[in-house]
Formats: sequence, structure tokens, C-alpha cells
Amino acid sequence: MTISKNNPLDWIGDWAEFYVRVHGADAILLYDNGSTDYDLGDIRDRLTSIDGLADSLIVPWTFPYGPGVGPRNVQDSFYCQPGALDHARRRYCGAARSVLNSDIDELVVTRPGDSIFERAESSGRAAMVFSGIETTESRSAQPMRHADCRYRRWNQVLWPWAHYRRLRRFAQRLRTKWIAVPSRCNDDMEWGIHDVYPASESAKAETSWKVRPRDFAYRHFWQLTIGPNRERKEIDRYSPFRHHYDRQLAAAFNIAFAGRTGRDNWGWLKRAGKRWKRELPDRDR
Repeated sequence: MTISKNNPLDWIGDWAEFYVRVHGADAILLYDNGSTDYDLGDIRDRLTSIDGLADSLIVPWTFPYGPGVGPRNVQDSFYCQPGALDHARRRYCGAARSVLNSDIDELVVTRPGDSIFERAESSGRAAMVFSGIETTESRSAQPMRHADCRYRRWNQVLWPWAHYRRLRRFAQRLRTKWIAVPSRCNDDMEWGIHDVYPASESAKAETSWKVRPRDFAYRHFWQLTIGPNRERKEIDRYSPFRHHYDRQLAAAFNIAFAGRTGRDNWGWLKRAGKRWKRELPDRDR
């Protein structure tokens, strides 16, 4: 499930196709926060065109998102999205085998062949919480798509740093997202934006119902972020000194978008070489 406002239809379609083909999602629940660039029927048409998607529902959710962050980046006033999450939990998701909370600019990447839904359902826990990694592309291009961003920062690697506490502080991960099994969630658990929280004092022993795996992460695509979040963030531009090719993400793209090629960071060098060769005198070619 997700909440969206004016995200391009291609982004929404790519996001849904990724989860259907890579993780086996069979239903999409999208809360539309008052999009003006298209009608809700356009979103429905885009989703129904995806093979393997059994059902989709677009819910009009035209409430103010919230005034923004407070001091020290405390995000306690975004009432719209927590309201949508609780509404989804009580109204639509009660009988779901599992529910993944993911924005349009976020894709969960696991080991090849490992479904996030199957993993959550077989964990025996009510919720699974995992961190994120920023991605970027090698060169600016329009229109941008998820598959164009295949690079991540070197200090956000998954293995082996994730297994060493002393080095874990160097892996500058993003705030967590989650997947939950509704049948295991009781009233002492609250579905939040970044976590499944204890809603009462009796639920503080989170280790009994929540697990935090460290062998996978979601990818966040800042180039595909719209709204106030993008305005607060300076986009991390590609640099060969800060980024490396995300092979795990590229492998997932090959499954989700078979036949669609992404841009590589040596494209500019190849084009420069061809241009330089054309400009050489005939005797030097």
C-alpha cells in the first residue's frame, strides 16, 4: 500500500510492476491525496494493465498532509499518512496475508528469489522492520524512471558491515519502513509511517512481535521524490568517488523490467570518445 499525490503514472506503474514481479504482490491499495495531474480512473487503468495483479483499489484521501516537521526534524504533525495507514488496517487489510508500507519512490530489494511477503509471513512475527539506502543515477535524464537509478553510496553497503556493531555507525542508513502480518497485529500495535509502534505500556517488549533483519534494505530514489521532501533534500549527484554500481538492485530490475536497459556511468565517456575520434584528422584515425 502507498499514499500518492501527482506522482507520474509511469512511476506508479513501475512501482507496482516491481512488487508484482519481484516479490509476488497480488493487490495494490493506493490512497490518492488529491492529485490534480490526472483522474483516479487513470491510475486504475494503469494498474489494471499489469499482468499478475489480481486486484487494486484507489481510495480518495483529500486531507491536508500536515504542517511539516518540528524542531530537530521531529515528524509528529503528518496526520494524513498515519490516518491512511490506520484506515487501511481497519477497513481493507484485516484479511490480507501481509501488508507492505512503501512509497512510490521506495523499492524493497532482497536476495534474488526472496519475496519480502513470504519472508514476513514465515517469520512468525507480527512485523518486520528494515532500513533504507539512497540511490542515484549516473547522469541527468528526462523523463526519469526507477530503472535509471542503479548506484548507491559506498558507505551504505549491506555486507559485511551490517554484522559488526562497531562499524554499523558508518553505514548511514535511512529511516526504516515495515511489512506487517495483520492477523498477528493486536490493538497494542500501531502502524506508523516508519515503524510499527507499541500503542500501550503492555506492548513495550517489541522483540516478541517484531524483527529487524539486516541482510536487506529498501532503495530510496530521491530523483523520483516530489513535494516538500524533495525541497528539503539536496539531491546526491553521482560521483565515482562516492557511489558504486548496485548489482543487487540491477538484478531486481532485470526481473521487474525485462528488456528495459538502464544508463551506465561510462556512457558519457563512450560518447566523448566517439566525438573526439570524429574530430581527429583522417591521418590520425
